[in-house]
Amino acid sequence: MNRPRRHHLLPVFYLAGFTDTGLRDGQIYVFDYRRNQHYRSVPKNIANERDFYRLSEPECDPFVIERNMAQIETEFAPVLYRVVETGIFQCPEELGAILSLIAMLHARGQRARQQTSVAVQQTMLRKLKDGDVTREQWDGMVAAEARAGIDVSTLPPLEDLNGLVENDGWQPKAPEVLKVGLIPELHQAVFDALANRTWSLARAKPGSGGFVCSDTPLCWSDSPQLCARLDDPNNAVTVPLSKDLALITRTDGRTGTYEAVNHVVGWVNSRTYFFSLGKLYSPSQDFLFLRRGGNQLGRGSEYFAYCERARRAGIDNP
Repeated sequence: MNRPRRHHLLPVFYLAGFTDTGLRDGQIYVFDYRRNQHYRSVPKNIANERDFYRLSEPECDPFVIERNMAQIETEFAPVLYRVVETGIFQCPEELGAILSLIAMLHARGQRARQQTSVAVQQTMLRKLKDGDVTREQWDGMVAAEARAGIDVSTLPPLEDLNGLVENDGWQPKAPEVLKVGLIPELHQAVFDALANRTWSLARAKPGSGGFVCSDTPLCWSDSPQLCARLDDPNNAVTVPLSKDLALITRTDGRTGTYEAVNHVVGWVNSRTYFFSLGKLYSPSQDFLFLRRGGNQLGRGSEYFAYCERARRAGIDNP
């Protein structure tokens, strides 16, 4: 039986759209702003993590989530290729398929896992404070954590939990099994938030350098620190589909495809970067973006050089 261990957080067929050739074996620039690195690679060698979707539950295929997503990818890839090539949605079903793909891209990613962890932790904290956790539930969670490779000796006894939580002496962590197991539910929730929107396609103007991708391509805010909500209809949503095409919400009711001038390309790219966890994927080093706090267009290579200078000056997070 095939046991995939290197799990792609972004599908190879999706990343291929941001290579220099638009193909799976094309070259793509990786900009890692957190580690102050940039290099070229191919889609199959990036945006992956060992056993990221692995389950460790008894009588459960440990790779069921990874296999299910691979099957979904097989269904979505031809639709994405058609939309990128034609620049239009030929029917409502194609838009639905692309929105489902976008929801999956987010649900399977690191930002979604962080958000899921926080939500699960808050629920656990409330139940622990209320004394709603039974011995059976606690022992089951401890056993699941042990199977996932977590050092359970760091977990306090059930009898001490209420007092520790009340005195802020201990904070629960989301169980690993829930971080993975809740991906299908999150996928559906994100799709529902996207489906009730009006969308248009933006095709990058020739010579603009095109759109870039990130480790968190679905963006609904100019900055993740703004605490914006995906289901807020007042928040613009942008998603790069390839270096040539991006999906953008509209509030004026217009649909269709339009040419994105340099300013729009830069706007989308800046949102993609500032909402990311620090990694960008681009066919070139000179993608456009809007500088933070203004409308001035800049180039990716310029910004990376700025980050290097800032770190040399002692600024950890420029």
